[in-house]
Amino acid sequence: MYRNFYFLAIILSLFVSTTLCANDLPSYLQAEEKGRSFVAPTHLLYDGEDISVSIKQDGFSTLDNSEMNREDLYACRFLNILEILPVLENYGKVLYLSPNKTEAIMSLTDQDKIDDLAALLHTKGGVIACGAIIKLSSPSEIIALEGIQTLASEELAVELADEIMQREADPRITSMTSKVNKDNIRKFVEELSAYNNRHHRSSTGAAAADHIFKTFSAIAQSNPDLSVRKVNHSNTPQPSIVATLRGTTKPNEKVIIGCHIDSINGNGSGAVHRHAPGADDNASGTATVKEIMQIISDSGIKFARTIEFHGYAAEEAGLLGSGNVAKEYKAKKEVVVGMIQIDMCLYNTGDKTIWLVSNDTSSKHNELAAHLVPLYTDTETKSAMLWGGTSDHRSWTRLGFHAIFPFENPRSYNRKIHTTGDTITSTEDFAFASNYGRLGIAYLASLAEIE
Repeated sequence: MYRNFYFLAIILSLFVSTTLCANDLPSYLQAEEKGRSFVAPTHLLYDGEDISVSIKQDGFSTLDNSEMNREDLYACRFLNILEILPVLENYGKVLYLSPNKTEAIMSLTDQDKIDDLAALLHTKGGVIACGAIIKLSSPSEIIALEGIQTLASEELAVELADEIMQREADPRITSMTSKVNKDNIRKFVEELSAYNNRHHRSSTGAAAADHIFKTFSAIAQSNPDLSVRKVNHSNTPQPSIVATLRGTTKPNEKVIIGCHIDSINGNGSGAVHRHAPGADDNASGTATVKEIMQIISDSGIKFARTIEFHGYAAEEAGLLGSGNVAKEYKAKKEVVVGMIQIDMCLYNTGDKTIWLVSNDTSSKHNELAAHLVPLYTDTETKSAMLWGGTSDHRSWTRLGFHAIFPFENPRSYNRKIHTTGDTITSTEDFAFASNYGRLGIAYLASLAEIE
């Protein structure tokens, strides 16, 4: 069904007239369609589903300081071209439109319009999935990050996954997974969805971030090895939250679990003020990460590697928080052996399946998750592409780290996300969310290595 909708979008693009310029990219950028023989170019700015955009080999010599550090470049992804194309230029300048008209590179400078475009794409940009907006790195960041190798992370991530997939269930991990409590997850979802919204530029978005920080900090009070900090960003007032459980013998090697803490309502303009309870998207993921942290911290188990619990700011506005954190980790040459993103885990279509998103993720660690699920949960996994939307795992995979995204059914997603209807009563299946908690514990504990 997914492929049918995708090809329908392509067919429709042939008949949709638009005045948008197909290619108005700056002279130092080039776009390329991705075919079977596609090889990713160097200086890659955007790696999309059908196109890539990169800086030309000789392009750097033409860049002045303002162009090197420009922060206005975004990628927009959508299948619903009938809704999106006629209004796209209302939000900023379209620099490039893919041949099938489902991906655009844009220059966006008005923050209110960026938020409203994000809301539009999330709500009306898809057919069987929402659209997406992704903040792109500046040319100077591309240059700086390309010179940093992630081979240590990549090689160790593969080696560990292969080793773990040879093992049977570990009773110490089983003991932790048995403690996942759906009522605890529900309680924190109720707390977070009670805010008017958790928009990254709203006062309630700031208050929700502070509430998450205080909740994580309360867990850390009983564990001297666990610390919590806020990570402030230059491109959003909402902070990300990072909790660190320091490893014993290999503390410089890290395994990360992430979620995003913001929410958005995509109906109309003024997204910063609109009611967006975001119970499924993504109070559910945040509450699940909190439950995982509580159980691991309370277990008293020591791990060789450091475990980090991340709550990312402004995912809905273009993966801002995770993008900043991932770039910082790469710049510092951090060794990250794996990353798992929990984003939406309340909407169950009936079969309890955990879906492993196959694009923008690590195939090796998807295999690892498929191995862990039957060992530590009461469900199974399936795999599928997620075309229109994305989540914070993409910030890590695009920089060479191994990351995965276990998700609800990409072909039958929760249609009430990004609306006032994303409430507990409309999406409630906390037993379903509990299995994501069990997978998260198994993934972290297996990679972090119990001492």
